[in-house]
Amino acid sequence: MGISMTSTIITPDFGALIEFEDNRTQSSFVVTMATLLQCLCIAEEHLLVPPFEAEWAATTIPPVLREWSICGPVGSMENTSPGKKPVGLC
Repeated sequence: MGISMTSTIITPDFGALIEFEDNRTQSSFVVTMATLLQCLCIAEEHLLVPPFEAEWAATTIPPVLREWSICGPVGSMENTSPGKKPVGLC
């Protein structure tokens, strides 16, 4: 008898705050879900995590967040225009 599983993809609240604590220093900091997902996109770009499943990425990560996660050469200011994030600052 096989087990069948269904998955439901839940769209995250991009403004949700996530708190991290450093147990050594007892200091903490807060990031938004959007920032955390952007970091994950950068990690994927640098092959530090496995590639995202296409369906999950399409329903979870907004295209603009993916765009902001693209890293260019460090210090590069190419493709910079008002309202657009400079490339290479990640």
